[in-house]
Amino acid sequence: EELDPFLSKVDVIDNFEIANIQFNKCIITTINNIELHFVSAYSSYMGSVDASIITTVMATILNIKNIYMIGVCGGRDSEVAIGDIIIPEESIAYQRGKLTEDSFSVDAISAKPKKIHKPNYVIDKDEELNKIASFIGKRKLCSVDMESYGIFRVGELLDINTMVIKSVMDLTNKKSDKYKPYAAYIAANYLYSLIYTEKIAFPIK
Repeated sequence: EELDPFLSKVDVIDNFEIANIQFNKCIITTINNIELHFVSAYSSYMGSVDASIITTVMATILNIKNIYMIGVCGGRDSEVAIGDIIIPEESIAYQRGKLTEDSFSVDAISAKPKKIHKPNYVIDKDEELNKIASFIGKRKLCSVDMESYGIFRVGELLDINTMVIKSVMDLTNKKSDKYKPYAAYIAANYLYSLIYTEKIAFPIK
């Protein structure tokens, strides 16, 4: 669903499978008539584990050096609005730490390519996101997603370029799928526009 708005704007010339992951070979012709070839894939499951597996396959088996991810995310009510585009400079994973008799001591880690967060579960209360932001010392935390950390971490380890583009589909105090198609459309078209106008953050090889 989140990839479909992007595929509808490009030429899909072939598809193939690796390790039960479906890939598409695609072409975009830019504003200056440059033909760019790329591979797209999507995960059937949410979360960093599957996202990092797909990223690793693309980087190692397919030798792709520039990885882009589009999709939707949740937003912190006081920081963003529905449809806002989020391009994180840092992703925080906060589930690490030590469990004592009466508390859990958070040991947050980050990966970079600042304002995005990776949980393993859905956060549906603004006060919960505020608490996490305070725990990890990122008071300007503005959005929540489940894949960015894994993609950025693979990028760090394998020395590849990564870029995540997400659009806010709901807010932490108003969880809903109502605007998911709209947010997916915004993120997909933003990436397509960057590529088509040749304004992408790093060269496509």
